[in-house]
Amino acid sequence: MLWGCFSAKGPGRLIRVKERMNEAMYREILSDNLLPSARALKMKRGWVFQHDNDPKHTARAMKEWLRKKHFKVLEWPSQSPDLNPIENLWRELKVRVAQRQPQNITALEEICMEEWAKIPATSKLKKQLLYRSVKSSEDSGINDNKLKRPLQTIEVLQHEITREHSK
Repeated sequence: MLWGCFSAKGPGRLIRVKERMNEAMYREILSDNLLPSARALKMKRGWVFQHDNDPKHTARAMKEWLRKKHFKVLEWPSQSPDLNPIENLWRELKVRVAQRQPQNITALEEICMEEWAKIPATSKLKKQLLYRSVKSSEDSGINDNKLKRPLQTIEVLQHEITREHSK
């Protein structure tokens, strides 16, 4: 399994998660990787964190931890993976990895890390992030004008966990 995050400024950290994810592990991953990614991406104050509605993400203790850490969390409609902007990055990563044809798990991990680091921040990435955020608010009935602000005003650091790309 991989955990990665990105913003309109480009990809953040990508790490391999070797064990089954639980709430405590998720908190540890965020603690170790989210703020360093935000700093490396030179995120401005007031950036917003977006994650899906996985039970690990929405548990009371997790919400409290995020609140205590002063993370601003963007509410996300349930059952909406098609709106998740990081899906485009996973797709791009899968294509890049498949082209290099890793022969084992070690090579797969190395290639994933190398290719993730090569994904540039592009205007296309920014547009996808904004479009999906606005589309999400419209499709789900969320009336949140914050989602419609220009990306310079609201910076979203988004993350996702995916299965290893061994298929």
